[in-house]
Amino acid sequence: MMNFKILNKELLINTNFTKAIEERHSVRKFKSDVIEDEKVKLINNLLGEINKKTNLSFTLVTNECEAFGGNQVHYGQFANCHNYIVLAGSKNRDEEIGYFGEIVCLYLMGLGINSCICALTFKRGKVKVNLKKGEAIYLVIAIGYGIDQGKAHKSKPLSKLSNLDDGKPEWFKKGVMGAILAPTAINQQQFYLEYINDYTVKVTRFFGPCSKMDIGIVKCNFDLSVMDLDINYI
Repeated sequence: MMNFKILNKELLINTNFTKAIEERHSVRKFKSDVIEDEKVKLINNLLGEINKKTNLSFTLVTNECEAFGGNQVHYGQFANCHNYIVLAGSKNRDEEIGYFGEIVCLYLMGLGINSCICALTFKRGKVKVNLKKGEAIYLVIAIGYGIDQGKAHKSKPLSKLSNLDDGKPEWFKKGVMGAILAPTAINQQQFYLEYINDYTVKVTRFFGPCSKMDIGIVKCNFDLSVMDLDINYI
């Protein structure tokens, strides 16, 4: 089941997801500040819960610099990236990786920790993780205390992303407004959300790199924007 409600609500209860969705932006340059042990424990608790409930394999790696340039202070657009979360799993788990990876990013935001979802901009062979047979790395989330809070991405016109209009219910509006803030690969926003009837939404995915994982992220933001409802995606 791909829904945040399968997770222990006690782990998420202190996170204001609506605020996190609005405020989180990708950050690639970090301070040298160490992530506190208490926060490391909280992050590992969430990752363990996700792994248990989904059979994915999310792993926190701290104080490790090889995956993002070794001893170089700067690596491409990244700087001082010494902490990351590996998102791995078996084949054909793209949507789930995106969905639960976004939960992790928003949870981190609630802890005051910045992040950037990476599909290619890291040294895959240097990632410090032990994978089970049949597992592969889908994404890596670079994390840390940013030198700034990042910038909002440009969005396509709302009419290009959904059939939202004044006649649609308030819950659909809330979901769409959360979904359009979802981070997508190269900011491509290759999706369209269509209101069908009460609590049923049709999600169309268009071709693009990592677009299956992007759909998971979009659905996550939609769900978290209407937390009390159970949305049926078709």
